[in-house]
Formats: sequence, structure tokens, C-alpha cells
Amino acid sequence: MISDFRKALDLEKLDDQIIRIHLSTRSDPRETSHFPTEPKVYGRDQQRDMIIRKFTSEEYSGKNLSVLVIVGHGGVGKTTLAKVVYNHRSVKQHFDRRLWLHVSVYFDEVRLIRDLLESLCEKRYEDVTNLKELQSILGYTWKSNRVLLVLDDVWEDGRRDKWDELLTPLRTNDAKGNTILVTTRKSSVVTMTNATEQVNIGGLHDAAFWGLFKECAFGNAEHKGHRKLKDIGKKIAVKLKGFPLAAKCVGKLLKWKLHDKHWTRILENSEWKDQQGDDDIMPALKISYNYLPRHLQRCFSYCAIFPKNHRYDEERLVNIWIAQGFILSTDQYTRAEEIGNKYLSDLIDWGFFLDDTSRPSLLMHDLIHDLAQIVSSYESFTIEEFKLAADLRLIRHVSVITESAYYGQQDGSISSNECFMHDFARTFCTLPKTNLSTLMLFGAHDLTFASTFQQALGDIKVIRVLKVEMELFLPESLIEIEFGNCDITGKQLSHLMLNLPRLKAVKNLHIEYCDMLQSIQDLDSFGFLKELEIYMCSRLTSVQVKSCTSLQRLSIQSCGALSKLDGELERLCIRECPALLSWQGFESFTGLKHLQMSSPGNNNSCDAPKTEWPELVGCTIKDATDKIKADRPDLNVEALPVGTIVLPFFDPNRVRIWVDTVAEIPKIG
Repeated sequence: MISDFRKALDLEKLDDQIIRIHLSTRSDPRETSHFPTEPKVYGRDQQRDMIIRKFTSEEYSGKNLSVLVIVGHGGVGKTTLAKVVYNHRSVKQHFDRRLWLHVSVYFDEVRLIRDLLESLCEKRYEDVTNLKELQSILGYTWKSNRVLLVLDDVWEDGRRDKWDELLTPLRTNDAKGNTILVTTRKSSVVTMTNATEQVNIGGLHDAAFWGLFKECAFGNAEHKGHRKLKDIGKKIAVKLKGFPLAAKCVGKLLKWKLHDKHWTRILENSEWKDQQGDDDIMPALKISYNYLPRHLQRCFSYCAIFPKNHRYDEERLVNIWIAQGFILSTDQYTRAEEIGNKYLSDLIDWGFFLDDTSRPSLLMHDLIHDLAQIVSSYESFTIEEFKLAADLRLIRHVSVITESAYYGQQDGSISSNECFMHDFARTFCTLPKTNLSTLMLFGAHDLTFASTFQQALGDIKVIRVLKVEMELFLPESLIEIEFGNCDITGKQLSHLMLNLPRLKAVKNLHIEYCDMLQSIQDLDSFGFLKELEIYMCSRLTSVQVKSCTSLQRLSIQSCGALSKLDGELERLCIRECPALLSWQGFESFTGLKHLQMSSPGNNNSCDAPKTEWPELVGCTIKDATDKIKADRPDLNVEALPVGTIVLPFFDPNRVRIWVDTVAEIPKIG
């Protein structure tokens, strides 16, 4: 009896190994996408048609603004239904502009308006922090256009003021028929939004769900063969509660081995015993995770330290995996980045990331993110709600998320939060520091918290991945990066102290949102730096990397003033740096094997208003006034002596010029 039991165990282990090997060696990891452009939707025809009729009806068309909310549990198919409505031909014809925002847990109206402007104008507005100014630009941009705005996965149900601020540009739009489509798990969101209509959706009915299940497991909803597998499959389908997300995850696992023993093992898996209620599909997701190859499990579970709704940059995520030692090199000829890209492709194909082809980044479903937190709880810890892990001794990856604790004011300033600051200090001091491998800081915060955060890092000596705001640190307090990844953000940073010995082992350096930074040079001490990425440094004029002999790739984006480069490297990627388009020095890069350049996007349908005039500094008042009035005849231009005391309220129809000659950049306000 015992020998038979051991034999059965050995067979199960062998079968599990075969599955893992098969999953990790597929020929084309990107042949399918988690969200196809035109997804086939099962069992939602009635809801789809009803929503489209409402959107195009005389009732909605005669109102300034209507709100329809789709309510349902996570993974039930709310987003898919919304996508089908959004892409329907009748809806496209009815609205002048259609916009989609994924909101998730953190409802930040400033960030959401910036995202809307970026979608409309293909221009970035990170340097605009005043809410009234952003609202004015958005209102001007879609003026007289009938707008459909989808807000996907909304959680915020208590701050009506934030909702009202987001909708102000729509409510003041002089076009009729503006419509907002909201998807949410929480019925309380219906009350907060004062919705015109509510659509509740649950799990799919048996017939519709069985068609979806067969498509996921057999590749065809009309599949007729495999009678024995169909009998087992129907029993598995019952456990999936009619939830499409569960069908896609488990269906992919079943599809890899169309064998009754494998399917029976899934049906009898012990994870199902933990299922609670008709809306619990976590056991299904956990089973899918358990069958991933070990290297994919490591890469996926690490993502638990990122916030929900985080936009994953593919190259940066792969570099972080490399820094953590998750990438297993198979031979000396294949670059680690290539292997990492293969890992990421496999995770996308398995549905652990949402591959949105309309944006250059990845999203993760909230329930999938919950799964990552569950399976990584022994080594990853997020400081946000101050719930301590069961055993802190093994924690190696830590993130601090301040997005729900610090709220921006209308003028762009950050309110203090003494309670969060003290709770953070108390929690962080209990974490073990000697084995810490990752530390990331996400979200806005005030200078008091910044000082507390810096003091809390005193016991950390070496780390592999660091993401912080650089201005928080004094040179002597900077953590040593051990062959890893470093993200630097610093609004007031005027120069980088890049010759610090503690940064000498950095392999990947990311510099972003350093508004005062004018030049980057003196990279002599970076003996291992392979990739340098620079993003949104508006005053940066010069980058000199010639002394960094190990550098292979330089990527620069949205640095409008940059006009000079100097260095030797293999790959150069430049996006939205107009001053470099006419630069004649590219021939000096003799070893360059790959050059990619793109100019700022031109969206003819968007005539975004100009809001500031940096080129006028030093001009006479008359010349400056003439130029501003030529660009924006709708504005009032005021000339004031330098030092004049003015009231600090924002006026979207005013530009102030400080005399005698223009002493500061003229901007709306």
C-alpha cells in the first residue's frame, strides 16, 4: 500500500515536471493576447445592446452629462463588456471623442486629468500641478465635442469632491450627450456618482459559460471531441462560478495537456477546498499559478510590491528581474534581456498581465495582483495599511505606497499626514535590514515624511533595487546599489552626484522628473552601468556618457531642451526631444548599431492650447505681449513690476508678465 502511494506521488511529480517543461518552451510566446482588439463576449448580448441603446437615445443625447455604472465582482467580465460597447460601430459614430481610463484603487483626479490630456493631445503635462489649470486645458481641448469617457475599475466611493473635480470640464462642456461609463465592484460607487443607470452583472449562465470554457480549454467553442475530457471539464466549469477570468486562467492550463489524468488532477486539486462563496475564484487562480515553471513564479510573485493599477514598463521590469537574479541564462550567446523578455511574454500569454496594445506598458488585473501578494507574503511586504506580515525575518522586498495617505491640493501642494508618518516609522523599524534586496517608494508625500524616510534607511547598507526621490538623500546617506537597478526622481535636483562610490555597481540607472537638471556628466565611477534611461527632464541640455565605457544603451524621452550628446554606445533611443532632430553630431557615435528616433506626436484632431512661453524670457513687454496674444487672443495679459504682491488664485484667462524685461516664464494663472 505504501509503495503504491509513493509510486503515485512519483508519477504526479513527473507529470508536473513535464507540464512545467512544456509550458516554458512554447514556440511563439506572443501569438495570442489577453485582450484581443475585438474580444468575443459570451452571454452579455442583452446588456451590451441595452447600454448602446441608452448611449444613443434621445434621453441621453438631450442631457449635458449622463452616468451609467456596471457593477459586478472582480473577474466577472465588466471590463470586457465595457470594451465591446466602447468599440461598437454605433458608439464610435455617436461620439466625437472616446476616452478610456483605468482608475483602480487610487482615485487621483490630477493624475486622471493628465492621462486624459495625454490621450487627447499626445503631449505630457507632468509639469502642470495646478488642478484648475489642468481643468481649463482639458475643457478647452474637448470644447463642443460630445464625449464618451470610460472609467474602468473605480473603487473610490467616499470622496464626492474628487469625483466632481474630475467631471468639471465635462459639465462645463457646451455639447450635449456627454456620457460616462463606470465599471466597479462596489455598489456604493453608484450613489457617489449619482448615476443615471445601473447595470448589475454576475457569473455567466451555464450554456454561455460552457462555450467560453471550451474556447479556452480546446481552442474552439464548438469543439465536439474528447468526450471524457468534456465530462471532466463540466465539473471543473462548475467550480469556476461563471467567471470569465477563471475560465481563461484554468482553461489555458487545461489546454496544454488534453489528457484525462491531467484534467482529473486539476479537478481534484486541494486548492478547491479553500473556495468560499459563489464569487471566490482565487483557488482557480492559485492552481494556475502553481503550474507555472519556477522561474515564472519568481518573476510574477515579485510584482506584488508594486501598487495596484501600476503601469509596468516592460524593459524596466525585465531589468529589475535581472538585478534580482531571477533570469536564468541558458547559454553564453543569449542576452539576459532576451531571456527576460521571453519570461514576460509567457506571463502575458498566461493571462498574468493584461497586454493593452494601445499603450506602451502593461497592467495587472486586481485579482491577479491579490494572488501575487498571497504567494509572495513570506518575502514581500508593502507599507500602506500597516498590517504586519506573519514572519518578518524572511522579508526581502519592501515597498512604501503613500498614494492614499497624501492628497494634493488644488494649487499642487501636498498636505501633511502625521499619523501615516509615525505609523511608517514604527513599522519600518521592525523590518530586518540585513537581507533587504528591494526598496521602492511610490506616491506623493511632504518634506516631513521625506526626512523621516531618510532617517529610517540608516541600517540599510547594500541593496539591489532602489526607487526613491533623489533629493531625499545626502551623499553620505545614499544606499549602496549592488549590481542592481536605481530609479532617481527629483523635482528640485539641479545636478547629479554621479561620482559617488556607493553607486559604482549600478547596472541600470533611471533618471526622471528632474525639472532643474541641466546636464549629466562625470560617469567615470559607473564601471558596470549598462543602461541609462532619462525621462521628463525639461531643462536638460547636455548628456555626456563618453567616460562610461560599459554603457550599451541610452534611452532619452521628453527632454525638450536637450541639444547635445557625447559618448560611445551600441543602442540609442530618442523620443520627443525636438532639439536633437537637427543635431549633426550623430556621426561621432562610431560604434552605434541601433538608432531609434521619434518626434513628438502630432494629433491633428487636438488643438491643445499653449499655456506658457519660456522663449519670451528676456524679451520686451511689447514683444512678449504681441506673441502671447498671437498664440492665445482669448487671454488677458497683465504686466506687473517684479516683487508685486498678488492674490494666489488661479485664473485660466490671465497671463502675468513681470517687467521691465520679462523676468520669469509667462504662464497662465
